[in-house]
Amino acid sequence: MSGRVITILGAGNMRTGPAVVSTLSQWYPDFPVTVHLFDANPERLELIRLLAEQLMDAWNSEVPVFGFQDWDSACEGTTDLIVTLHEDCARRMSGGGRSVALEYFEKAEPMDFYLGGDRNKPTPVDQLSEQTKRLLIAPDSGEVSREGILREVVSNVLRELDGVRVLNLMRGVELMGVEGVAWPDPVGEGALTMVPHQILRWVRGDEEMDELRRAGSDSPLLRWLVESERVG
Repeated sequence: MSGRVITILGAGNMRTGPAVVSTLSQWYPDFPVTVHLFDANPERLELIRLLAEQLMDAWNSEVPVFGFQDWDSACEGTTDLIVTLHEDCARRMSGGGRSVALEYFEKAEPMDFYLGGDRNKPTPVDQLSEQTKRLLIAPDSGEVSREGILREVVSNVLRELDGVRVLNLMRGVELMGVEGVAWPDPVGEGALTMVPHQILRWVRGDEEMDELRRAGSDSPLLRWLVESERVG
């Protein structure tokens, strides 16, 4: 069998990321494997890349790991796709991660910030600049929901990657015609905020990774990967 490229879409998902890379570090097929980690959030991507490299160095050093913030580069050569997309990544991929206010302040001349009026005499609404009007407008209540944006982005991805094997690990989002697994277990919002700190402790060697290793040693993802060896 020729080599395989396993691509993780949304690798920086703090609920799934550590368990997914732990599993990949404990898969030993009889053919070459390359792992592509993709996340549009650079901080999340860097965290999970560091952890993946640490795990591979310890348990599966023959598997190269590459991190990508650009999807076109990440998906090149993909044979197997593991979908762990999270909302932040999806919105960045869809182009919704930049505000008009931020664009203005990046492009404005320095003097623009000093040209103010009399704060005791509010400017009539019809005389406000277009930029100020945009800043005052309430958020659009019709914004695409978490589930909606995840489905939209994954649908676009799957159209590009026809013929690859796909496993869906997204929480609460089923994909028609795609195998899904409710794993790992849900993590509370409070606990999720601590995951990056835990990853750093593992990467620095401050804590052993025995528990993380156990999380991947008998996982549904590992069984899916082993099954892929038989189906080609």
